[in-house]
Amino acid sequence: MTLVDWLPKLEGRHGPKAIAIADAIGEDIASGRLKPGDKLPPHRDLAFRLGVSVGTVTRSYAEAQRRGLVSGQVGSGTYVGERTSAAQRFALWVKSDDGIIDLSANIAVCDLRQMALDRVLARLRPQQTDPALLEYQGAAGMERHRQAGARWITRPGFAPDPARVVITHGAQQALALVFSTLVRPGATVLCEDLTFPPVKSLASVLGLRLHGVALDQDGLRPDALDEACRSTGATLLYTIPTFQNPTGIVFPEARRRELAEVARRREIRILEDDVYAHIIDSAPPPLAAFAPERTWYVDSVSKTLAPGLRVGYLVVPEGQLDPMLLTMRAMSWMTTPIAAEIATLWMEDGTADELVAWHRRERVARAALAREILGAAAINRHDSPHLWLTVPERQRGHELAAELTHRGVRVAEGDAFAVARDAGAHAVRISLNAVTSRDQLARALRVIYDATEAGPASTRSIM
Repeated sequence: MTLVDWLPKLEGRHGPKAIAIADAIGEDIASGRLKPGDKLPPHRDLAFRLGVSVGTVTRSYAEAQRRGLVSGQVGSGTYVGERTSAAQRFALWVKSDDGIIDLSANIAVCDLRQMALDRVLARLRPQQTDPALLEYQGAAGMERHRQAGARWITRPGFAPDPARVVITHGAQQALALVFSTLVRPGATVLCEDLTFPPVKSLASVLGLRLHGVALDQDGLRPDALDEACRSTGATLLYTIPTFQNPTGIVFPEARRRELAEVARRREIRILEDDVYAHIIDSAPPPLAAFAPERTWYVDSVSKTLAPGLRVGYLVVPEGQLDPMLLTMRAMSWMTTPIAAEIATLWMEDGTADELVAWHRRERVARAALAREILGAAAINRHDSPHLWLTVPERQRGHELAAELTHRGVRVAEGDAFAVARDAGAHAVRISLNAVTSRDQLARALRVIYDATEAGPASTRSIM
C-alpha cells in the first residue's frame, strides 16, 4: 500500500466540489493514474492543497466509496479498491446539480409520472384504501396485485397464470431469487458475453461463475449456447432477448424457438429478463412461451412506469413456486404492498398504457435523433432505447467515458458489460431515454460526436 502524490484535476468541472473530486477519482482509476492499493492523501492534506474544507474531501471520499471505487476505515486511510472492476463501478448516479448530462443508466425520465403519482396518491385515502396494504402478506404478494401483474405481462402467445406470479422488489430481486434458489455457490451460469452489470455483481456476491455466450446480429447463437452447455455443465441460462442490454438486439421469433430447443435438449433452465418488452410495439413471444416448463420469466415496471416503485413480476414454471417462496421469505418476506398497489392502480385506470405509449413514441424519436447526430454509428434495427457505440481501436471505452465526463456527459463504459475479457473494451453504452428533453439529449450526443474526433467508428458488428 503506497501513499500516492495525487491531486485531482478539477478544472472545467461544474457542480459540488465533493462530486467533482469523486468523479476525478473514478476517471483516474479508469486511466491507470490511480492503481489498486494506492493510498489517497489524508483528508486534511488534500483539503489544504485544493483550498477546500476538510468536510468537502470527507464527502468526496464517502461518495467514491459508495461507488465502489475506494475503501477506508477511520485511522487507516482511504485506498483504491483492490478488486475494483468496471462492473463494480457501474452504479445509478444520484441526481445532483453538478451540470453533468447523465446518459449512463437506462432510467427513462418522463414528466407524465408526477401527474400520475399525484392522482394515485389522492386515491390512497383511508376510506378508499384496503387496510391489508399495511399488513404482512404471503410471500407471493397480494392476490389482486398478482392478477394485475399477470394481465400486464400477457401478450400474444404468452398468458401467465396469476397463481405462478410472485411480486418482487423490482427485477433485480427476482434475479437474486432465481439465482439463490436454482444454483449453488461455485456453479456456472451462462449469459450473453455482454450482459447487465448488476448480474456480474450478483454472481460475485453469490459465489457463481458467469460464462459468456457469443452473440450475432439476431442475439444468442444457438450453436454457441449448445457448446457452452456441453463444455461447462451449467444448468441455468440468463438472457435478455428484447433490447438486449447493452447491444439493443431484439431476438427474432425463429431464434427464440431455436434457443428454447437447445435448452430443452441440454436440460438447462432459462432465466428470461424481459423488462424492455413493453416499449416495443410488437415484440416476439418470450422464451417462456416456447419453453414454459423450464423458463423463469421476469418483468418489472422500472423501464416503463417508475423505477422508484421497485415492483417486479416473476413467473415461475408449473410446480416450482414453493422453493421460490421459501427464498423470498428468507430475503424479505414479501414485497411492499403499497408500491404494488400504486402499480396496480395505474394498470387499472389506464395510466400504465399512457406511460407505455409515451415511451414508445420517445424511443423512436430519440433513436432517429441519435442517427441524425452520430450517423451510421447510431443505426440499429429496432430503435433500441440504448446505443452500443464502439470507438476506434486506438481508444478504449473507459478512456472515452472519462473524457466525456470531463466534457459534461456521463456514459457507461463498455468494460462494465463484458463477461469475457476485453469484450467491451472499445465501446460505451449510451442511454437515449435518460434525460427529460430531446434538446438535452441532442446537446449530449453532439459532445459525444466531438469527443470521438472524426466521429464514432461504427457500432459493434452484431448490430
